[in-house]
Amino acid sequence: MNIRHFLIALVFIATSKTNAEFFSSIEAMQYLQETRTAIINDLEVYIKKEEQKLSIIKRLKDLFQKENNEALENVHYYLENPINAFILIKRLTIDLDYLRTVTLTAAENTKILTTNHENLHYPSLKDFTGAAQALFRLQGVYNLNVTELSQGKLIDIYTKPMTAGDCYVLGRVLYKESDYTNARTWMIEAFRKYIRDNIPYPFDETDIFEDIVTCSLLGNRTEAKQWIQSIFGQGERDIQAMHIIVTELYNVHAKSLKLKHKKKNDFSKMYDHKYRLSDLPFMGQAKMKYEALCRGEIDVSHKISSRLRCRYLTENHPFLKIAPLKMETLYLKPDVALFHGVLSDREINIIKQLAQQNLTRARVRGKNNEFSASNIRVSKSAWLKDDESESVARVTRRVSHMTGLNMNYAEPLQVANYGIGGHYDPHYDTVMAPNCTKKCLNRIATVLFYMSDVVKGGATVFLELGLNVLPVKGAAIVWYNMHRSGEGDIATLHAACPVLHGTKWVCNKWIRYNGQQSAKPCRPEDHNERKFRDIPQPMLKRSIKSPRKIRYST
Repeated sequence: MNIRHFLIALVFIATSKTNAEFFSSIEAMQYLQETRTAIINDLEVYIKKEEQKLSIIKRLKDLFQKENNEALENVHYYLENPINAFILIKRLTIDLDYLRTVTLTAAENTKILTTNHENLHYPSLKDFTGAAQALFRLQGVYNLNVTELSQGKLIDIYTKPMTAGDCYVLGRVLYKESDYTNARTWMIEAFRKYIRDNIPYPFDETDIFEDIVTCSLLGNRTEAKQWIQSIFGQGERDIQAMHIIVTELYNVHAKSLKLKHKKKNDFSKMYDHKYRLSDLPFMGQAKMKYEALCRGEIDVSHKISSRLRCRYLTENHPFLKIAPLKMETLYLKPDVALFHGVLSDREINIIKQLAQQNLTRARVRGKNNEFSASNIRVSKSAWLKDDESESVARVTRRVSHMTGLNMNYAEPLQVANYGIGGHYDPHYDTVMAPNCTKKCLNRIATVLFYMSDVVKGGATVFLELGLNVLPVKGAAIVWYNMHRSGEGDIATLHAACPVLHGTKWVCNKWIRYNGQQSAKPCRPEDHNERKFRDIPQPMLKRSIKSPRKIRYST
């Protein structure tokens, strides 16, 4: 409502109250003086409210501008930080909606914010939820401290601190997911920042306080009372008021808490089933081992590491006699090797350019063999065939040299780019069903090329081997998913750790079992291969070792 509409409304209200004739009597005119005084008071209230709105808009604009200026210094590096990426998405979803609400009464000006520009991209609430979940994932896997995160600290990397609004929204997301313990932690950070922030919010201290107490009630009611007592004091009246507040909040939220508990139990069952990618639930000890590997706290056993070597690979193809490949053995039985310098920068750039046109959300196979997007795998991928580019065909030939396998039954090159906290939970690259023969079209081998260095995180880890492989631009890791007998090797359970900071680009070539009879013939003794239980157990490292120097020998 603009000032013109406001005045018309006032006149209409004033004239609609009486049909009296004022000009013909001075006595009657005295009533109009009271009306004028009332209108002046209403105008003062109106102007004050409009000034408050403008103040809110100006402060939010200043916040947007400050963050935008920091990003423009180096956009790519700025967005590689998951905190910055989350804040950007939040500003363009939650905060933008708040701006629209603030300006709702100014009909003409509101169009500036509510009309989407055709040539621009706007994130959705799904993007916001995904960005929030990415921060929670990083927090859990890398043991990040909430207070340090809210201050913009990622281990030893610093960025702009979060606002009270950022922390509060994260707490609300966790609250809706029934993760009350972590929700309470983020709420407390929001409570601490609220008074210091000179930023308008669609909530106040009371809203944060009630959410903190509600989350605390789920864990320990005494803890909730102690938290309230620290705010209100120690007096007798304060304690009585505290009991009333706790009881009232508990009664108000009792029904919703029961519903949330029910949903949480249902979610736990779904979560357990969702991660049974190979009839092995990704829960408990497996999850702890996965996270420890991502942090670099586990290493392969000394029995294996003492036998590892680096050498030049000259067999498999005559071309390797004049251009051998640098091969570092990472594990033995199952064989895992890292080939260095097998992708050039030019090839990487060409593959990226080809893939960027067709990147779509990566999917995983579900219960009914149907593919769908899932939080199990957070990345975008594209498929490239050999006839699309000579560079792609050259990579396929190189894979043949590296593995000695027949490429006629290999899948197209899959290119993947990981987003905020992008990851792929523990899985197998081959079907682990019993009595699965070559008719299953299983993947006998995986060749994974790294097309970028990652500042922090993003390692490829093998849970049962205790193996952690950090991305090295231009290198490729190769492993066999199956025994020569055709059975899947359960020791190849692997995962892509969340990207903590940086950008992760990879491409991989999956080679099918079919057509490999001459390259990898099945021998009688292969049916008596060493079983899973015989694999030496990985060991916990007291400290993270620095990368060892590689020495090559012919």
